[in-house]
Amino acid sequence: MAEKENAAEKAARESIKKESEDRKKAMAEREKNALPPTPTQEENDMAAHGCHVMKKAEKSLEAEKPAGSGYQTRQTSAARHSE
Repeated sequence: MAEKENAAEKAARESIKKESEDRKKAMAEREKNALPPTPTQEENDMAAHGCHVMKKAEKSLEAEKPAGSGYQTRQTSAARHSE
């Protein structure tokens, strides 16, 4: 019986690993087919001078998002000021 459990556990781990790899491939494909990146200032300047930009710049990296809730930008109630 222990062998059946080990075989089932092994099959489950392999299935999870394959699903994870498939999910990563699908996400990479979606990113590749996403909208083109925002033009760089140089591309905008070239277009303003009548040049057609054929090659797009590499996709720029996005800054990391703050972990957790970040910081508070608004107060939910009025602050009391002491005089």
